Amino acid sequence: MMASAAPLRKYQTELRDTGYISREALKAKLVEIFGQMNFKISTKNERWIYYAPRRLTPEEMQSIMPHGET
Repeated sequence: MMASAAPLRKYQTELRDTGYISREALKAKLVEIFGQMNFKISTKNERWIYYAPRRLTPEEMQSIMPHGET
């Protein structure tokens, strides 16, 4: 019997914490960490909203920020 995948839960970024990141960069990081999945990503009030098995860590988010923003 195969183990079921972790359920996808809703998380959001905070612009003040991440700076501007592109949808493509966020999706690429999600795929890198969790593998190919049907990630739902949207934006609202300058925040990215994404569904993933867990929240990305601050280090993971920082790794996709444009250079020069911290």
